[in-house]
Amino acid sequence: MVYKTRFIWSKSDFQRGVLSLVRCDTDGIPPEVSFANLWAQKIRREQRHASLTVNVKNTLKLRKQAYLYMDVGRWLGGGQYFGVVCGGEACVCEYSPDESSPGRVKRDIPAGGLLDQFLNSGGIETKHGSIIPPPYKGDPHHLYVIIPDVHLPAAVSPKDTEKVLRWNVYQKILQVENWGSIPEPNYGQKRDFFGSLQSADALARFLTKIAKFSSEIGSQLPRAQVTLVQIGDMYELWSDRPIDFQQSRRSEVVLTEPAGDTARTIGEWISCTHFLHQEIFDAFDKCKAELSECVFLHGNHDSYLSVPAVVQAANQRQAALRSLAERAFGSEQVGGGRWESHFKTTKIPSRVRDFHAPEGIFFEHGQRVDRFNRDGETSGPETTNAAVSIESLKAGDSTRRETFVTGASAAYLIRKCDFGLYVMGHTHDPQIKLVEISHCTDDSIPVELPPIDAAWDSAAANLVDSAYLADHAQAGR
Repeated sequence: MVYKTRFIWSKSDFQRGVLSLVRCDTDGIPPEVSFANLWAQKIRREQRHASLTVNVKNTLKLRKQAYLYMDVGRWLGGGQYFGVVCGGEACVCEYSPDESSPGRVKRDIPAGGLLDQFLNSGGIETKHGSIIPPPYKGDPHHLYVIIPDVHLPAAVSPKDTEKVLRWNVYQKILQVENWGSIPEPNYGQKRDFFGSLQSADALARFLTKIAKFSSEIGSQLPRAQVTLVQIGDMYELWSDRPIDFQQSRRSEVVLTEPAGDTARTIGEWISCTHFLHQEIFDAFDKCKAELSECVFLHGNHDSYLSVPAVVQAANQRQAALRSLAERAFGSEQVGGGRWESHFKTTKIPSRVRDFHAPEGIFFEHGQRVDRFNRDGETSGPETTNAAVSIESLKAGDSTRRETFVTGASAAYLIRKCDFGLYVMGHTHDPQIKLVEISHCTDDSIPVELPPIDAAWDSAAANLVDSAYLADHAQAGR
C-alpha cells in the first residue's frame, strides 16, 4: 500500500506565481481504529497545521514525486524496534536480546556486503523493508542504525538488586548534600510511564553489539562506515516531574526562572538517569569511540536538552558525583563492597533538532508538527502527568499518521530539505511506506508542474494562524 498526499493550492495565487497553501489531503492511510470520533476533530486541525509548515518563506520544489517515509517505532515495553539504512535500502527491524533469530530483508541484498553482514549478525528480525526512490542511491558502504524513543526514566525495578543498590546510593548522596529530596519508596516507578525499564537491558546489549560490529567490520570491509542516530526522547523528563519550561509562542524551550537553577535541577534528573542505568550510557560511549559518527536528537519528552545550559549542568553533575559519593559514604560498605563498585560516570552529549545526511536522509523526532507536543508547549507534559494517574488518558492517545505524513510531505517540498528518505520516531508505531505527492488547485484542476529544477517561492499571505507560522519561521522551517 502507498500513502498519498495531495496539496491543494489557491488558484488565483498560483496564477500570480505565489503559492498559498490551503490544505493537504491524504489517501491510503488507515483511519485510527480506536478513539476515532474523539480524535477526529483534533486530527483534522493538526493536519492543517502540519501542512502550513511549508507555507513559510521557503523555496519549494513543486513536483509530483515520491519519497520513503519511515517511523522507527519504539524501544520500550518489550518492543525493541530500530531503523537501518544502507545504500538504497531502508528497513525497520526488531532486536531479540537472546540474539537467536537472524533475519534479512526479503529481497536481493549483496551477500557479504555491509548491510547483509549487519542484518545477519544475530538477534535482528527485519519487519519492513523498502527501496529509497531515485535519484537517492545512497552509499552501500555506509550503514545508519537509528535508535527510536527510549523514554528512560530515573527509576529502577524493585526486582533489580544491583540497580536498587544504586538507587539507595544516589538517595543518600541527595540527602548528604541537602538537595531537598524526599526518599521515594517506589523507586521512581511512576516515571516509567511507557514501561521502558522492560527493554533497558536489551538496549545496553544492542549498543555494545553495534560498537563491536563497527570495530570488527573494518578488517573485512575497509570502506565501511557506521553512523548511529538516536531519534530523540532518550530520557523521560515529563512523567511525574514538574514542568520547568514556560509556555512559548515559538518552537523553543524557555526554562522557568531563575534559568540557572532550573538548568541545574534538570541536569540532576538527567545525571540520576545516567547513574542508575550506567550500562546503557557506557555502551553509548563505546559507540562514540568505535563508530564513524553518533548523532543525538532531542524529542519532546527530553526537549530540555535543546538548551545548552541543561547539557552543561548535567555533565557538571556527573563530574561531581564521585566526590559527592565520597562525602556520603567514605569507606562505608554498600551491598557487600565499596560504593565505587556501583559507580561509573558517563557523558551527556549535546542534541540537535534534526539531521540531514548527505545520502538524502532527513531525520527528526516528529514533534515539529504536533501542536500539543511541540517545543515550548506545556499542554503535552500536563497531559502526561495527568495520565500517570488516569489510565484512560494514556489509552486515548493515537498514532495520528495523517498528521505526521502531512508534515513529512510539507518538509519534502522545501528545497533545502532535499531527501528521498524521511525518518521519525515519536509515535511509537513502526512503519515504512512510499509516499506519493500530487498537486491541484482549489477547483480540483491538476497543477501543470514546472520543470524538475524550477524553484517557487511560497508566501504566508491570508493565513489565519500567524503565530504558528512564526514558530516555524523562527525555527527555519
